[in-house]
Amino acid sequence: MASLVVLDDSMIMSMLNNSAFSTQFPCLFNKRDIFKSAAAAGCGMCAKKRQERQRKEMATLKACLAGMGPEKKAALKKMLEADQLRIVYTNLAGQVVQLTF
Repeated sequence: MASLVVLDDSMIMSMLNNSAFSTQFPCLFNKRDIFKSAAAAGCGMCAKKRQERQRKEMATLKACLAGMGPEKKAALKKMLEADQLRIVYTNLAGQVVQLTF
């Protein structure tokens, strides 16, 4: 078992692609399509808008995971085989929050 697992963007993307996580945690349900990269469709401005939307969604996902109840956090730790989880996100006030549970 890992002592500390950091829930960074790549870890969350892996969780989104695993249906076991998507069904267990409502924060991740139906979010995978937001992060799919479109095949060279649209202009540069469209790509910037899509990237900005993806950044906002990732921040929302991290805040949602950080705000889960103790039972869900324990289940997430068990699924990731970790003693502790750390998540770093930006809250609504624009402050960077580092939460370890």
